[in-house]
Amino acid sequence: MLTVRRTLVLAGYLSVISAHAQSPGLIEQARQRSAMFDFGPEAQPPTEAEAAENIEGGALETPGDFDLGIQLIMKPKERAHPLRFFATVDEFYTDNVGLVKEDHESDSYLFSEIGVRYENKLTDAINLEATVRQAIFRYDKFGGLDFESMNAGVGLAYKVPELADITVFSRYNYERLTNDDFGNGFFMNQTLSFGAQKSWVYRQTSSFYAGYSSMFGFSKPVISERDEHSLFGGGHWNLAPQLEGDVYYRIALFDFQSGQRDLNQSITPSLTYHLSPRCELNASFSFVLNRSNRSRFDYDAITTGGGVSLKLQF
Repeated sequence: MLTVRRTLVLAGYLSVISAHAQSPGLIEQARQRSAMFDFGPEAQPPTEAEAAENIEGGALETPGDFDLGIQLIMKPKERAHPLRFFATVDEFYTDNVGLVKEDHESDSYLFSEIGVRYENKLTDAINLEATVRQAIFRYDKFGGLDFESMNAGVGLAYKVPELADITVFSRYNYERLTNDDFGNGFFMNQTLSFGAQKSWVYRQTSSFYAGYSSMFGFSKPVISERDEHSLFGGGHWNLAPQLEGDVYYRIALFDFQSGQRDLNQSITPSLTYHLSPRCELNASFSFVLNRSNRSRFDYDAITTGGGVSLKLQF
């Protein structure tokens, strides 16, 4: 049986994951699935007339050009970077730290994370991604909720041309929570996810996506185990040369092993400003509305904040 302190930490974990911290990860995964394949119209090779007008891409004129045809300088293709190191430090504020129906209590918390991601296209239609990350949560007023999360997962995505280029995906994920001193683990969760997503690109400056996902959980303690079935959608915009915006919405059924059933809705708009190719600032706002067959678990919560992220590619 969980101690009172560990129960509070677990409640803090579910609070953060449900109310806000899960949203950036879900947005990132959806954006990656949109970006991993070229959903726009295929690029056509230039005509000879267009190539001749492209002075920058053309070779110097020589007497043999009329015999050989128009000569073009071939530029080397940019090398892919399958391995990426990332680190994030964010500060968030929530108006309902315990996800309770009444008597809301607010708090701020520091979220910091380091990790490494490997992503590579196995074929033109199959993409592999694997991520390992370690996160730290530190609350301001409710220090008993402090904890750490070690997370590792691997996923595959497959674009199906026969189904209007819909991407189907699957993922295995393992997560272990520890006390605020990196002590013994008190919560472990393994999940298997399956889903499908359709993406659209508009004028190369914005993209949109919609999809369905089911996640099946296997956790210890079992009382915290749940499956999730969700519909999601969102959009991504290049607002300025260095500024990007996102909006993400999800409606999900949480099916707990205990018999609890929750209908959970969340919407998250966010902004990202790229200081450099390796460093970015981010800000986000989330609103979560939860309705349960056990009314004491009904709640709503607002969480907002932002921070800085560092990304290195190899």
